[in-house]
Amino acid sequence: MFLYSCFVLNVLYTDKKSRSQKMGAALLLQAKEFCKEKGYKVIALETAIDNPTQKL
Repeated sequence: MFLYSCFVLNVLYTDKKSRSQKMGAALLLQAKEFCKEKGYKVIALETAIDNPTQKL
């Protein structure tokens, strides 16, 4: 069994003006780099089921 340090990203929000400009992808890449620097092996992105922006 393997246990890894996990970084949980609970909220990823981009302003309406920034959407469709790959801003979310840029934020995830930044989170990935942060995790590499801190030694995390896993990133979990969580959002609420009833979050209306989940379907954008």
